[in-house]
Amino acid sequence: MKADDIEPVKLESKRSLMVKHVLLRHLNTAYFCKIHIAAFLLQIQHKAQLEELQEVIESYRVALNKKIKQLEELFTFLNEHPNETVAAGMKSMTMEALFAIIKQSGVQFEKELTILNYLQLVNAIDVTHVRILNKMAKAIGIPKVYLLGTLSESKANVESLEKLTQKYLTN
Repeated sequence: MKADDIEPVKLESKRSLMVKHVLLRHLNTAYFCKIHIAAFLLQIQHKAQLEELQEVIESYRVALNKKIKQLEELFTFLNEHPNETVAAGMKSMTMEALFAIIKQSGVQFEKELTILNYLQLVNAIDVTHVRILNKMAKAIGIPKVYLLGTLSESKANVESLEKLTQKYLTN
C-alpha cells in the first residue's frame, strides 16, 4: 500500500488518537536524533580532506537543519513541544562512527571510506524515519505542508553518498 492510498481517519476517533500519540513519540525521537546527527556531521566534516566529501556532508547538514525546522513547525501545528529524549540508539551509532574514524588515524583513504560508510547508515535511518512519520501524519489528516519533505529529497542524499562512495572506490 502506498502512502497516497492511506485514508485519513477522523480526528476524534480512538484510532486517530492512538496514531497521534505514537506519531508524537516518534516525532520527538526523530527531532532529537536529527539534532544529534547535525552535531555529528559538524564533528566529522573537518576530518574529511576530500572537498567533495566535505560538500556532501555540508549538503546533508543543511537538509537536516531544514527537516529540524519542519519538525518544529509540525510540533507547533499540533500544539505540542518536543520533550528532551536520549536518542540512545543514534548516539551509540555516531559514537561508534567517531571511534572508527579516529582509529583510522594514519590512512586518510580509510578514514574517508569509514566516514562514507557511517553517513550512509545514518542517512538510511533518516530516510526510514521520513517515510514512516509521513505515513502516520497523513493517516491522521495532517496537511502536506507539515510533512517532512518527500522521499525523493531523502533519496537524493542516498544517491549522492552512493555516487561518492563509488567514485572513491574506483579512483
